[in-house]
Amino acid sequence: RPLHKTCSLFMRNIAPNISRAEIISLCKRYPGFMRVALSEPQPERR
Repeated sequence: RPLHKTCSLFMRNIAPNISRAEIISLCKRYPGFMRVALSEPQPERR
């Protein structure tokens, strides 16, 4: 498999009513999509 240049998209604030499945289904529309990594909310970092 040849090497490829990766790109990342960082979304700082995602509304709590948006599910992981919704984000994945949206991202799958774009060629080259690999994965979604989400962290737990950190309210103390506001």
